[in-house]
Amino acid sequence: MASRPEELIQEAEKLGAPRSKLMSFFSGGYGDRFDEAAEKCIQAANLYKVGKDYTAAGRAFEKAAAYREQSDMSDLAGPVYFDAYKAYKQTDIQDAARCLEKAISLETLRGWFSKAADYKMKLGELYEELDDLNRAIESYETAAEWYMQDPQRPSPFNSSKALVQVAKMAVANKDYRKAAENFDRVIQLSLEEEYRRRWTLHDNFLNSGLCRIAEQDLVSAERAVDGFIEMDSDFATTEECRLLQDVISCVKEGDTDQMSQKLFEYDRMKKLDKLKTSILLQIKDNIQNVDDDLL
Repeated sequence: MASRPEELIQEAEKLGAPRSKLMSFFSGGYGDRFDEAAEKCIQAANLYKVGKDYTAAGRAFEKAAAYREQSDMSDLAGPVYFDAYKAYKQTDIQDAARCLEKAISLETLRGWFSKAADYKMKLGELYEELDDLNRAIESYETAAEWYMQDPQRPSPFNSSKALVQVAKMAVANKDYRKAAENFDRVIQLSLEEEYRRRWTLHDNFLNSGLCRIAEQDLVSAERAVDGFIEMDSDFATTEECRLLQDVISCVKEGDTDQMSQKLFEYDRMKKLDKLKTSILLQIKDNIQNVDDDLL
């Protein structure tokens, strides 16, 4: 029995080598030997992982997945490509993304949209690491759609998580209109749920409103605040609503000092997260740019 991963790979390649129809008749069906070849490659991959040779592990998992596609257990090829992604992720993000794309393709062909959406979320994270924000946005947008398309278990909660990632990427791209639109979609999904976390709803009201202000559309921001109060009357008494109204007022007056004071007061009660801080810095820059233009 082979004990070294290289020997296991060699055995797998012998099993997976092309054979004549006559040879296949006497030695069993194609599916069985491809399945056995896949198992040997998986064993080799796991041995490579033990030795922390993640590139070799990725190659072995990828070879196993290719054999699995030709076997009687082709439905299991997607998860093996996912194993290849996890191994490659340690050493080469491009290879990791390539294998994840293969896993996604196979899961969608099977109609497993929730699983494909999970993989799309991982792909979005990879593109973030590669600083490819447009492809990250595309991955998260697709994941959001697929979570709702799964006929067996549509998931508004997971779809919302994906849409929040789209909004965050849009903020990073300074596309505040797109960010606001996606926060609005998250809000709508929250309102449609029988049970919703009110604090999350209010937080996304704030995110959406701030994006409109950063886009320098105060009319839209004021209308949005009124709309949020119509959706949830309790919002009118919250710190989030008060902050939105204060920021709108400060922008109208061109008063960055007053805005800084209002943010300080809010931050003492509810910590401003990185996303809101980024949007608020843009709003401050917009005020200062207006002041510079007037000089």
